[in-house]
Amino acid sequence: AWPWALHALALLVGLSCARLGLGPWLAVAALAVLLLRSLHGLTLARTVRPQADGFQEMGYGLGGALAIGLGYALGL
Repeated sequence: AWPWALHALALLVGLSCARLGLGPWLAVAALAVLLLRSLHGLTLARTVRPQADGFQEMGYGLGGALAIGLGYALGL
């Protein structure tokens, strides 16, 4: 339950920052995707090899970082 709670908290902080104009709205979308990924990844019995799981996590992390960076750069 801790990973879900922390992802939800991150989403709320991102939403608060975006509403106050301190962060991009695209960051909120990225944090929502990461929350959904944690809900999906931690609830299903998965038979994914650890190496594949690691690459998936790196992909999600890179995608989130790029979305947040683009949000700041483009003012989204």
